[in-house]
Amino acid sequence: MHTKEEKLKAFARLLDVQERLRKECPWDRKQTNESLRPNTIEETFELADALLKNDSKNICKELGDVMEHVVFYSMLGQEKEEFDVADVCNAQSDKLMFRHDFIDWTGWEVTRQDMAVNANGQVVYKDELKQQTSDNQQAAPNTATQVESTWEQRKTARKRWK
Repeated sequence: MHTKEEKLKAFARLLDVQERLRKECPWDRKQTNESLRPNTIEETFELADALLKNDSKNICKELGDVMEHVVFYSMLGQEKEEFDVADVCNAQSDKLMFRHDFIDWTGWEVTRQDMAVNANGQVVYKDELKQQTSDNQQAAPNTATQVESTWEQRKTARKRWK
């Protein structure tokens, strides 16, 4: 298997290839979100088929096709100055961290401006963090209720992701 550095280099290569195709290939130049959508659906079904067959060779191939579409849509977003592939990756990382509140994320960066890591190492929305801070200052006896609530949230999250 590859090192993290090799994986990053491979992803950078994909970005470079796709940028060149967008500039030099007539088909790639004329693509839009709407024109790519049917191809994306087809590639997703091909991936699902390979997964059902547990066909590692084709899973790898089809993941590449789906990844290429993610990169392409990100380039289209970048051209409109709406988002780029870094925004996509960061948003997904933030979402995963938020959904896995039973993991301690202390020391990890959250890129969304409306989110932060609280004192318990959970990723929360900042308005919730302000509310938690205010509640803690006003009513320390509610700590047991907060612990119970957190426990229930974790149980719900675990059920959701099993």
